[in-house]
Amino acid sequence: MTLITPSEIISLAYSESIEEALFKEDLIIATQDRFIRPIVSSCLFDDLLQNPASYATLINNFIKPCLAFYVKLMIYNQQIAQNVNLSSLSINLRNDILKDIYLIAKAREKSLRKHILNTGYVLYQTPTPRLINGLFIKS
Repeated sequence: MTLITPSEIISLAYSESIEEALFKEDLIIATQDRFIRPIVSSCLFDDLLQNPASYATLINNFIKPCLAFYVKLMIYNQQIAQNVNLSSLSINLRNDILKDIYLIAKAREKSLRKHILNTGYVLYQTPTPRLINGLFIKS
């Protein structure tokens, strides 16, 4: 199950019209698992997939804006390959665009993290840092 629809991604992360068909369900699910699940913790993530109505504010105001930009980031290279206007951009300009998308996604992620910590969701589990080769890794 996805937490966001292609039309919501477009309305939240794009300033111009784009084809909804680009946003395949498996891409959205993979993006959710890669970026959103670690932020909200697996236990809370699984519950909000099962009971989305119970988490309407969390999903609509915090997860969807964050997820939309992470999906945009994930699909950017595919867009370059399919869009002649984008493929003609210089590599530096492409990198600048990617960086801007990433910074917006990270800002949305920061808001999501702050909301989760301030709200005190019962099923939220604080990530435990792991020690790997002498470095602490947050998961």
